[in-house]
Amino acid sequence: ELILPDGSKVWLNSKTSLFYQTDFGKQNRNVRLNGEAYFEVTKNKNLPFHVITTDKIIEVKGTHFNVCAYRESSFFETSLYQGLVDIHDSNEAGIITHLHPGQCYQEEDGIRRITAITGMNGHNWKDGIISFVNVTFPDLIQHLSNYYGVKVILSNQQMRNYRCTGK
Repeated sequence: ELILPDGSKVWLNSKTSLFYQTDFGKQNRNVRLNGEAYFEVTKNKNLPFHVITTDKIIEVKGTHFNVCAYRESSFFETSLYQGLVDIHDSNEAGIITHLHPGQCYQEEDGIRRITAITGMNGHNWKDGIISFVNVTFPDLIQHLSNYYGVKVILSNQQMRNYRCTGK
């Protein structure tokens, strides 16, 4: 857990890096994220907060939300718990979607979807709990590899099609 100069709180998951400039909070409130982080952003209508990932920009309106965006993964997810966020594609102009509390935006291999947050998605990792709903086995392996800092190799290719739910 860390507190940014503007008072916003951020929890970083394993294998996650967060970068911000030394003048953060004065000219801008932009952070660059590789990995997964849970944010509790301090409201500031004059200076918007932006989370910049490899190919997405999350524009924050004073809120609580989780972002999962590991550079080496094709999976991107933002779960919103409080406030509002706009998700932009960094390669295109305009907004992909507006998220409202209780919504989760996911994108994988160009397929986009918005689902309701259930008790099994989100930010349980910050409390030491791993939970997942209907994820592919390769995504589960990638998540566990990131979380525990180990490399897992899937040798049975038939397992690639399995979907998993658990806590």
